[in-house]
Amino acid sequence: MSEPLPDLLSRIAAAAGEDAALLVAKAFGGRPFYLPGPDEITPGHRLAEVVGVERARAICSEIGRGEVTFPRGPFSSVAEARRRVSEMLEQRRPKASIALELNLHIRTVEKIAARLQKKNRRQGSLF
Repeated sequence: MSEPLPDLLSRIAAAAGEDAALLVAKAFGGRPFYLPGPDEITPGHRLAEVVGVERARAICSEIGRGEVTFPRGPFSSVAEARRRVSEMLEQRRPKASIALELNLHIRTVEKIAARLQKKNRRQGSLF
């Protein structure tokens, strides 16, 4: 994973695996979701259908019973925009062209480009 997961998804990843955290984010992210107690998870429960019974129980044990709103994580529109802008910048596309194609403000593209440039400077070159 290129970017760290938000805290709640990181806790899920620790309890049930990163793939389970990503499945949860994709299936339920951005909407309220009720987590039952671990012993209430059955094969027909929505969470169990996505990640399996054992991993669903592990998630419920880690997070606890109650309503939770899972983050969208890498599936959010912001994350997707960053990813697409990054790919297009790597292709040396003009920022104005990227903004037009992705229906973003030019300043948004410029901010993403500046963050990427700053990140690349901090990482330095391996060669």
